[in-house]
Amino acid sequence: MIYKDPTLQRVFILESETLIGVRLAPLSKYLKDYHGKNHPYKGNIVAARVAPQVDEDKLNRAISYGMDELTKPYDNFEIMRIGLRILFRVSRHTRARDRKYICSELMYDCFDRIGVPFNLRDDYVSPDDIWLDDQVQLRYRIM
Repeated sequence: MIYKDPTLQRVFILESETLIGVRLAPLSKYLKDYHGKNHPYKGNIVAARVAPQVDEDKLNRAISYGMDELTKPYDNFEIMRIGLRILFRVSRHTRARDRKYICSELMYDCFDRIGVPFNLRDDYVSPDDIWLDDQVQLRYRIM
């Protein structure tokens, strides 16, 4: 989730990162010095908006929820569980509500809190569940 702080005049990314967990990182780190290696992030970065457009109050509540989750751990085992469910075609599994997050779970929970749930194809939240949801509209590509 992209967060623009008007007081600091900075743009941040709210994410869940494998070694750190939920964090707020400056977008500039992705553009210039990803993981302190003096090169940009090697993946794609895009900005999208949830439509119908979420008003500022709802968006602030979603961001506030995500900020409340700062320092919660990354859910390494959820990645493994998703992989095993896909590999063995296990379709029914109840998603653990353990407040450990992969990025897509964090985004799902932030938006679910404000009454904007994404459509899940299975009982887990994958990045595709968010990206392919009809409510999500690409705005522009950053990288």
